[in-house]
Amino acid sequence: MDLILSNKDIPENKKLFFIDQRIFDSLNIKDKEKLNYKIGESFDYSREQRLNSFNQCKEIFDSILIDLSDQLNFIHNQSFSQTAWHIILGHWLLRMIYIIYNRDKKLNEAINKNNFKNIHLLNTDEYNFAAFDTINAAWESQNSEWNHAIFSELYRLSHKREINEIILPTLNKGVERQTFEDLFPEKFKNKCKLYLFKIFKFFKKNNDALIYRSGLDFFSEKKLEICLKQFPQVWPRLDIHYEKFDKKLRNKLNFNYENFEGLEKKIRYLIPKLIPNSAIESFHNVMSTVSKMNFPQNPKFIFTSYAHTHDEVFKFFAAKKIDEGVSYFVGQHGGNYFTQIDNDLLPEFNTCSKFFSWGRSLDNNQKNIVNFNYKVLNKSVKPNKKGNLLVVCRSLGHEQLPYDRYIERKKNSQAIIDLTKMLSKEIISQTKIRIHKSYKFKRNLLGEKLINFFKSKNLNIDYGKKSLHKEMSNSRLIYLSYDGTPLLENLNFNFPTVCYWPNTFNHLNPKFDEIYQILIDAKILFLNQEDLVRHINRIWKNVDEWWESDFTQNKINEFTSHLSLIPPKKPIQHMSSILLKTVNNFDN
Repeated sequence: MDLILSNKDIPENKKLFFIDQRIFDSLNIKDKEKLNYKIGESFDYSREQRLNSFNQCKEIFDSILIDLSDQLNFIHNQSFSQTAWHIILGHWLLRMIYIIYNRDKKLNEAINKNNFKNIHLLNTDEYNFAAFDTINAAWESQNSEWNHAIFSELYRLSHKREINEIILPTLNKGVERQTFEDLFPEKFKNKCKLYLFKIFKFFKKNNDALIYRSGLDFFSEKKLEICLKQFPQVWPRLDIHYEKFDKKLRNKLNFNYENFEGLEKKIRYLIPKLIPNSAIESFHNVMSTVSKMNFPQNPKFIFTSYAHTHDEVFKFFAAKKIDEGVSYFVGQHGGNYFTQIDNDLLPEFNTCSKFFSWGRSLDNNQKNIVNFNYKVLNKSVKPNKKGNLLVVCRSLGHEQLPYDRYIERKKNSQAIIDLTKMLSKEIISQTKIRIHKSYKFKRNLLGEKLINFFKSKNLNIDYGKKSLHKEMSNSRLIYLSYDGTPLLENLNFNFPTVCYWPNTFNHLNPKFDEIYQILIDAKILFLNQEDLVRHINRIWKNVDEWWESDFTQNKINEFTSHLSLIPPKKPIQHMSSILLKTVNNFDN
């Protein structure tokens, strides 16, 4: 039996063992069911297993971050603190450890439980594993050749190599070359804003607060800057010039992998090959681009809700300033903060001076400042009582967690298919399926399968040309297939909503079980899809009878009081006040 680690160069006349379901599903073979094959175990994991895997990865993260900081300071002749490097590379490092944990576990399970004659490995001698930046690294998790290279390296590192090795050539010799700027090009609208606001750059002061990708709508963000007694600014998007991969420079990095055992040894061996170009070859180019941004040089504080994950220029600036003693505030930008089982590990919680949340559930956390859900600021939407059922599908995401996200998404996709089969003809004729833009990417096979199914059933498909907020006005009821930002927004809008996702509590921090039970009691969240369909059938003619009842409204208010507070009167003044109060407390 041959162990297959990618979807390329598949021998069709042998007994095959595919390392996971995703590789098999992505085969470009017309009659793949005629193959003689087995598929390796996938790890969806129970909540307890997920928590254990996250904790193992966090221990490795804490250990490697120390050496990562020292090594990068050494090759760049810098003195950045460990917190600064945590800001720059924390998201990348944590996710990379998750990826290697997952791939290593799959490989070990396959080899330990089977007898293989051959293993199909990739020639990685000249392979460039390193992405340009953090966002590019996220795409790697779905790239077949990159994953094949990781599997190949892990096999060579950790097994006795008793299996005959079939060496395959690389096709691309490196990851897909897309940067943050490629994936999110500056829009014409932002260029117009830059032109209209350029006069204000002459009034910028060096001690102005930097409000950058705050999560507020544009005019609310500018109003916030005015409330802070500074002229509003619009910042340009400057491209980073990326240098070529430099193997000699990377060979200077020493993570002492020989002194470690198990998974950490493998990760430490691979890290020098994997660190993004932005932090190695192009480090000084990024720093030069930061200078050209002309940010305030002595800001009274920095506030962002989005830039801390993938915006390299912002991260380098924030890292430099936090070492100079500037207060660094991060705002909540979506649902699942605090409630998701692994969110305590997120770099923004561990590096920020204070975290501004939408709800009250972490009042005992000294870093947390209770704010409000500014995603619903200046927005309102009313249901159309004769409108449709809008089924909202989630993003297909990336494969960068310790467990198999692909399998989790596949279950979620199947649940949506099952829903359309279970609804009455009357309701299905009035149903619109809103798919996420990621469904149209060729790499996302689940999206392609779903779209083809919807088309075969002549279902009405919404490709997301309008915002969800605008599309809701044509609907009487929203079905959410996942736990995320739209749930909190809809409840703040007081818009009739029902939810179902498989393994309801798998992703939740256990301390929030009782809070989610509130939604179950209100018949908003369902543990069983058949119960959900019966509920939809029962309320369809008169959704308000259920939604507007005192019982349901009280439950909604109880839930949102924990996780998603509505904006107060004069919300921007309120936000300005707590920002200034917080930074003044630091100064004193």
